[in-house]
Amino acid sequence: MKFSKNFAEKHTVDAGVYVEYYKAHFDSFNFQKRGLDPRSLGTSEGFITPVIEDYQPNFPIYVPTIGSAKLQEGLFSYFGSADYDYDDKYGVSVSVRRDASFRFIEDNKWGTFWSVGGRWNLTKEAFLNNSKFVNDLKLRASYGTSGNQRVSNAQYASLYLPYTTYTVGTGYNGTASTVLNQIRNKDVQWEEISQVNVGLDFALWNSKITGSLDVYRKLTEKLYQGTPVSPIHGTSEIDVNIGSLENRGVELALNYEVMKNDDWRLALGGNISYNKNKILELPDSANGLVFGGGSTALAEGQPVGAFYVSEYAGVNPANGNPLFKTPEGGLTEIIADANRVFVGEQLYPIWQGGITTNVDYKGFALYTQWSFVADLARNNLDLATLEDGSALDDGGNRAQSLLNAWTTPGDITSIPRMGQGYNEIDYINSTDRYLHDASYLRLRNINFSYTFNNEMLKKNSVIKGLKFYVQAENILTFSKWEGWDPEAGFRGTDRGNYPTPKIFTFGSVINF
Repeated sequence: MKFSKNFAEKHTVDAGVYVEYYKAHFDSFNFQKRGLDPRSLGTSEGFITPVIEDYQPNFPIYVPTIGSAKLQEGLFSYFGSADYDYDDKYGVSVSVRRDASFRFIEDNKWGTFWSVGGRWNLTKEAFLNNSKFVNDLKLRASYGTSGNQRVSNAQYASLYLPYTTYTVGTGYNGTASTVLNQIRNKDVQWEEISQVNVGLDFALWNSKITGSLDVYRKLTEKLYQGTPVSPIHGTSEIDVNIGSLENRGVELALNYEVMKNDDWRLALGGNISYNKNKILELPDSANGLVFGGGSTALAEGQPVGAFYVSEYAGVNPANGNPLFKTPEGGLTEIIADANRVFVGEQLYPIWQGGITTNVDYKGFALYTQWSFVADLARNNLDLATLEDGSALDDGGNRAQSLLNAWTTPGDITSIPRMGQGYNEIDYINSTDRYLHDASYLRLRNINFSYTFNNEMLKKNSVIKGLKFYVQAENILTFSKWEGWDPEAGFRGTDRGNYPTPKIFTFGSVINF
């Protein structure tokens, strides 16, 4: 239901109330049979009678299996919004909503979320009314809350979190058993997100320059994550709504029309974003640190995906063994968890953005699009494998850099001696030796085209529009990354990543 009213020429009020109901169903059925039907003709070993033989008492691979599943999830919501505007100069808007999720028990299913925002059109003010430089200037600010019900990050996940569940497993002496799958958490509930945003929209210099600037802070509370519990419960971890995460950032978008006349048009555009996140709170039982192996960990005061490793310090000139720093500032030849520190590198980029250019001249057009990410790191397992000197008889290729490996006492090098005990996996999981900068700048798209004008086509009664173009994608990349492709997604270790393909296209657009 909506309401809209304009009165006294300068006042406008819009309001609405809404109800929304959503429900999804998932039904599945499966049947599996291994082996060939013994009634068919044949003598191969696949023709086996579906019985349990003496040699496979606990693994009857030729016994058919059947299964089915029935899942449902949904959301019921009612919400309202209102907006007031005064003379297209000042405005304020508010909204509030209530959501009920199928995922949680009755006491936790409802979440209440709201927002409020204001705007100010400064170009309506007297001090900018006749400005020749500022054509448009609007200030806006908002604060609001929202919720996340998909705490396990999938549509049908987390439906059974409030319940203790069991599954089939292996028990004493290899016997089939029913084992604990998860401990119930009846308190699982909405993750709560609050965000404040201040923004500025502008147009300058006869609108040749347009853009927007936003500054924000986003706080996620009741963060769903694992917390350690005593193994006496049959598991060592349970997921709960404990913890908080903060994101702070700035986003800028700019467009500049450099030149425009009857023949030429030149325009530039770009956007850049800066975002830093920080974990504010972890479960008390974690003592400020959640580390389950690998090269990253969660810690209060650190970003998500922070690398938690031993610092590589080169090679011992006396014996050729690798050296690692200790937290106290000393050196050791042993990789140990006690020597791990946060090295100031993270999995997710702090900077992201893109740049576009448009050049038009009498039907010819050249368009380019660049994209970049910066301030992120990744383990380079491809390079680590090529520089693995722990064993040389595995049939694998090796990098030329191994020729610089330590051979004689007194050698100064960054490559340990051949045959030393640590392999590439040891370095990747526990040290920063192969933790490299994965920032890049890439020419994402370049397109050159020619469009026939109406004058050229006026004698043709069939073709009303004609354009030919040639296009290339991902043909140029600038990066310090030594692997196949710096654009490997946000993961801690890169190995055998299929590189982003270079694509070349020639085509036409014909309108009849």
